[in-house]
Amino acid sequence: QKNKEELDCIFEERQNMEEHDIIEARQKRLDGFAEALEQQRERDEVESLAKKLRKETVIQELEKHLDKMLAAYQLNKEKLEYNTRVLSDRNKENLALVLAYKNRLNKCRETLSAIVERFNAMNLKYSALNVQCTEEFRRLRCQYRQIREKSLHFKAADERVYRDVWNASEQESRHLISLIHEADRCIHEQQLCMPYTPPSEVSGGQGVSPDEGGEGADLFSEAATTTFRSASSSGKDNSSFPRGQPASSASGGRSRSKEDSERLTGESGTATKSLFSPTKVKKVIELLTDACHFLSGPKKQACEELTDEEQQLLDADTILKNVGVESQDDLDLLVSIFYQGQDDDDETLYVDADDVLRLLEDFMEEKRNLAVADVLPDKKKKKRQQSL
Repeated sequence: QKNKEELDCIFEERQNMEEHDIIEARQKRLDGFAEALEQQRERDEVESLAKKLRKETVIQELEKHLDKMLAAYQLNKEKLEYNTRVLSDRNKENLALVLAYKNRLNKCRETLSAIVERFNAMNLKYSALNVQCTEEFRRLRCQYRQIREKSLHFKAADERVYRDVWNASEQESRHLISLIHEADRCIHEQQLCMPYTPPSEVSGGQGVSPDEGGEGADLFSEAATTTFRSASSSGKDNSSFPRGQPASSASGGRSRSKEDSERLTGESGTATKSLFSPTKVKKVIELLTDACHFLSGPKKQACEELTDEEQQLLDADTILKNVGVESQDDLDLLVSIFYQGQDDDDETLYVDADDVLRLLEDFMEEKRNLAVADVLPDKKKKKRQQSL
């Protein structure tokens, strides 16, 4: 029993020792776990604080971005509302314009239809008129050809008869002239006892027919001839032709001497001085000669034998006569119309050849007005002259 008690004591002590070791080991483990938990808690707390700061920073940034988005959204909303109102107003205006343009298009279509109808009607009308005028033109052309053939035939016959009569008259005249020369020689030699000098014969032994030296060899109008000659080159002999006389000088019978010119000027009185320079008058006459050559009339055989300057003078005189230039006043009026609107010292002629006929019409109209003004009372005549 004593051993049993000792064994029980030993077992009890051993059991107590084991329990104490177990409790101490358990306590150590608990302390280690508590320390590990505390360290883990501290680490988790630090990490949680860092995460919290990061999250708060992200939240603040997101809030700022949200505020910006809200502001942009509000601005875009206002812009869209404004654009919507503007587009709605424009849509209304465009609808009104579309309606107006549709109405205008309908009116234009109606007008076009009316114009097409008028065009078709006028086309038919003028086509018929064209056909009628063409037929009339053909008829008149045939009639003109017939009349022209007849006129040429009668002209040739008249010229032939005239030539025969002229030749007969010329032979008779030559016979009478020879008798007169013989009688003159007898008077000089037998009655007067003077040497007889026969007159110079016509060049070539033949006279010039009226066809060659008639109207084409008339004297230029005094104002035009004097002014045109003064503008020609100095020192050069200029020729003119006595009015109503056949050309019968030794050089062809078509030049007039300086004494004849002075004699004619003296007979007609002192020539009126021109209001314009000879250069202006010459330019106007040259322009008339170039642009209105048809007014110079047909050239005759005697004119073809003249020099270029003489032909130019003859054409200028004929044209001036045809347009109605009869005096120095008429010539000054013509030159003033051609130089209308220019300075007095400007001698450049700016008139185009296409405007010559219009200016000639103005000249003739102004001349008629002056002729009418001459028969008016003195007050109206003075008023008319002042207006010019």
